Amino acid sequence: MANYSGMLTFQVKGDPLAAARRIAQRAQLFNYAVSLGKQRSLIYYIPTADILRSSFTLDVAAEASYRLYAGDGIFRVSIGLDDPDDLCNDLRSEERRVG
Repeated sequence: MANYSGMLTFQVKGDPLAAARRIAQRAQLFNYAVSLGKQRSLIYYIPTADILRSSFTLDVAAEASYRLYAGDGIFRVSIGLDDPDDLCNDLRSEERRVG
């Protein structure tokens, strides 16, 4: 990647936990792990309840705002040295399998 960070976060439509399981089982390029990954591209699903329980002390309004932003959870991706098009295709192939 040129002129960008190698970290990103995204959400999926539908059941994110089921999507996380499928990605962990089927991804060819992404490794399912928590880290910065060095040269490897990593992906990890973080449920919102886990984030709120372990990372933040928020008042009721701030927690509601975070839940509105994050939904049920987010995917965290650390991009390694893989070709960006190959990584996109790896995720797209999962999308095609799901329908």
